[in-house]
Amino acid sequence: MGERLNRTQEAEGSNPSSSTSPFRYILPLLFMAALILWLYAPSLGFQFVWDDEAVLVNNPDVRQPGLEGIWNLLRHSLYQGRNFFSYYRPFYSLTFWLDYRLWGLNPFGYHLENVLLHILNAFLLFFLIHRFTGSARGALLGGTLYSLHPLHAASVAYIAGRADLLAVLGLLSMVLSFQRKRDLVALASYVLALGSKETALIGPILLTISRPREETPRFPWKRGCPFLGITAFYLLLRLALLRGSLPADSSFVPASSIRLGLPWILLTDLRILFFPTATRLWYVLPASATQTNLWWLLAASSCAAAFAFWISLWNRFPPARPALAWFAVTLLGSVPLWFPTRTPVSEHWLILPLMGLSLLAALLVVPSRKESPRKWLAVWCLLFALAAAWTRTVHRSLSMWEDSSALFARLVEVVPRSPSLYANLAESIRRSGRIDLALEAAALAAASNPEEEVAWIVLAVGSYEQGHYAQSEWAASQAIRIQKRMQSQGYWIRGLAQSASMRPDEAEDSLKKAVEAGPQESEHWSTLASFYAAQGRWEESLQAGQRALRLRPELPRLHEAVAQAYQALGRTEEARQATAFARRLKARLQP
Repeated sequence: MGERLNRTQEAEGSNPSSSTSPFRYILPLLFMAALILWLYAPSLGFQFVWDDEAVLVNNPDVRQPGLEGIWNLLRHSLYQGRNFFSYYRPFYSLTFWLDYRLWGLNPFGYHLENVLLHILNAFLLFFLIHRFTGSARGALLGGTLYSLHPLHAASVAYIAGRADLLAVLGLLSMVLSFQRKRDLVALASYVLALGSKETALIGPILLTISRPREETPRFPWKRGCPFLGITAFYLLLRLALLRGSLPADSSFVPASSIRLGLPWILLTDLRILFFPTATRLWYVLPASATQTNLWWLLAASSCAAAFAFWISLWNRFPPARPALAWFAVTLLGSVPLWFPTRTPVSEHWLILPLMGLSLLAALLVVPSRKESPRKWLAVWCLLFALAAAWTRTVHRSLSMWEDSSALFARLVEVVPRSPSLYANLAESIRRSGRIDLALEAAALAAASNPEEEVAWIVLAVGSYEQGHYAQSEWAASQAIRIQKRMQSQGYWIRGLAQSASMRPDEAEDSLKKAVEAGPQESEHWSTLASFYAAQGRWEESLQAGQRALRLRPELPRLHEAVAQAYQALGRTEEARQATAFARRLKARLQP
């Protein structure tokens, strides 16, 4: 096969070591870009959903301008202030900081960047495959398979899913730069990948299994040692910054069960990669998969057969070994063998194995082109059929990311025993105005897990909106009792309920505790400012309003509240300036 591959490269004049015009790649790259734009154009009109609120909309570091905001992003965990397992992804957060300067809170720009990142990743994979195959057609085949595959839907249509796109961008750039002996660029790319998602830790392994053909068989360890040093430094930094533990959720699967269910997990991964007829984002480990019964033996036998097929390809096609190694290493690396998780299979974890699969497809097809042109025709016909089928799957998958209600309704179907998902579903339903249904879902979540604080917050807010202030105060007190990440929200809602019940002293105490527990929450400072204004305490109202304004300077209503306090204090000129600035902001926000 190696001799045929070299003849193919020579026939095309596209050997990686030969000089070729870059213009020959324009049409394949434009084709892939147009394909991705056509697939994911509907996502450009989607809104913020799920973790978009935490990592972007309500993240004070993203809104903080200047070097102070950048410094906070570099030293804070992704979900700062939450008392559970978090992430350290500074460059991922930095992209949101930059986008916020460009787009504000217009989700269109964030979705557009996700689509463009997917296009860029497809381009880089095209050039990586070309270095292995020496064939522009083979690179187009692999790049098209990668671009079309439906498992990208969660990473592209979900703004917070950008971590996968950035990690892939960094890893591909690292491998290509390392192959071209541009070690500084490769190191910088690896740092970008690590700062975007933890899966990039596999980077040094990918370097060892994806060496260019012209190098010696031995890996250049002198060039590779800096990557190991960066990995060690990253792990130490992560250990120092992240503190906490996994959340207690009855839907979480222990690591021992995941290891026992490995055959089922691997078969599910292979099914998603080779037969993506429908996407679900998450796949729950069934009880039968963790018991040594007939089904477990069948799954284990199927995995053994797949491994035997992998071994046969390894022995018969030596040029395909880098792709086979890439696929196997990243597939096993996608399984969470050492820590509990809600779902041991997630589609967006399989992007790296998909890259290996795309490279393998190109390597297996390219050598046969000179011997039988009909095979190339058959390949492109098969690819066209896959495009037709996978396009429908992608568009069905995109529908679940259009709004939060659709997303959590779908996730609850996938993980029916998760109180946290029911609580998040209740919150999204409440925001859509269906308070009764939201209260029902939140009550179910709180009954399933009394420590689920989101459920109590939804119950408190929903009850307050319906005028049931005593019930709202009680639910807020339950959230405060848990003493986790939403304690400030509990104090805030309790203060609102006490104020509405004409108990100003208790309301003031609760609102003060809210801003103490959550000093970065502008809404809490704004509520405290309104409370003081209602009592005629304008000096205190001005101070609280200014704190809220420093956190959210883009909100016209905060400028108007400050202007009202200035006016009441007789500071007319300052009141006029604040009012004028609020009017300019309103004019800018109008479509």
